[in-house]
Amino acid sequence: MNRGKLEKFGLLIAIFILFLLVRIFVASPIYFISMDEAKYLTLAQNFPHHTLFNNQLYLVHPPGFPYLLHLFSLILSDQIAGITVSLLFAAITFLALVKIFGLFGKDSSWIAIALFLLAVSPLHISTSRVIYKDSTFFGLFALSLFLFLKGLIRSDRRCLYSAGVIGALGFLTSDITILLLPSFALAYLLFRGTETRIRDAVIPILIMMAAYGFWILTRVIIFTNNPLYPVGVDGTIEYVRDFTLRQLFTPRYFPATATMFNFRVDFGVPDQYQCLSPPRTIRYPRDRLYHRLHIDRRDHDLLHHPVINPEEFPE
Repeated sequence: MNRGKLEKFGLLIAIFILFLLVRIFVASPIYFISMDEAKYLTLAQNFPHHTLFNNQLYLVHPPGFPYLLHLFSLILSDQIAGITVSLLFAAITFLALVKIFGLFGKDSSWIAIALFLLAVSPLHISTSRVIYKDSTFFGLFALSLFLFLKGLIRSDRRCLYSAGVIGALGFLTSDITILLLPSFALAYLLFRGTETRIRDAVIPILIMMAAYGFWILTRVIIFTNNPLYPVGVDGTIEYVRDFTLRQLFTPRYFPATATMFNFRVDFGVPDQYQCLSPPRTIRYPRDRLYHRLHIDRRDHDLLHHPVINPEEFPE
């Protein structure tokens, strides 16, 4: 890099180095695997079946992140592979944001100051070095949005279609990627070039919806063909045949799981009490339960399988 470019991008490079350092170097050599991390590592080991509780298809989250973990675990140990994936996509998020700001004509010093907040963000630092899908989601979301904006501004169909493919991978990683749809619609209204055709802007959305539709259809087929399924929190068995639209898109709203967590936000309640809800009793009609549940007792990395006993629910 010549001296001119170094002077121009020096501050931005320094911020990126800071971004990496605070994520690579940690305070303890001990890494404790817990909660969803154990699930993702087990799903990666069960590639390509994406099975978990009771050795059945895991429907709470799409298979994209576990598949990526499995790919990296071919050359790295499971734990290091998971952390590497999160760190890699954290860096992709940073670089994609740099390119997005660049599209709007911001100079490198302005971009460096803006991204300093991301570099030192405690929330983003924590998600960048744990085996969670959040960092991967952020990276795919930002990269897809950058490609779509570039395609609109420069009327480049290759960028638009690439945005659709990256967005589809995002939909197969996290349901939250659905936020790309209104983002794309707003971007089209505000930033489309004079030569950008609406057909070229719609095709990426159709690519993403095809990927997400495949995952939603999988849920529909399984829910309609199984009265009970381990789709609740930590494998809680739920009655799924009479599912609602909200339960289809977010399985945590099935009744047994919904009683464990209050997913509504009450602005009059302190944050530490947001996840608590008053105890309630869920009564399942006897004709909706098997009189005998055959549960596969094989453990998956100490993950246990909650069992519903029909005898506990009187007629």
